[in-house]
Amino acid sequence: AVTGRAIERVQRTLQGRHRVRWELFQAFDLADPAGRPSYAELAARHGLKEKDVGNHLQAAREQLRKEVILELSD
Repeated sequence: AVTGRAIERVQRTLQGRHRVRWELFQAFDLADPAGRPSYAELAARHGLKEKDVGNHLQAAREQLRKEVILELSD
């Protein structure tokens, strides 16, 4: 429940200002590992470099970590 609420807050935050970041996070971190695309596939799909995909995912993961901490502190 904590993680679910944190993910919802990350989604609301990222869909506005950082839509591509949310799409990458959803496609990679929230996807079934069996069907997870590679960084290269995501980069090609979004017109990015693989390094940029990694940077976006790292930022989204950090946002999720912060949201989980906020949930736990409430």
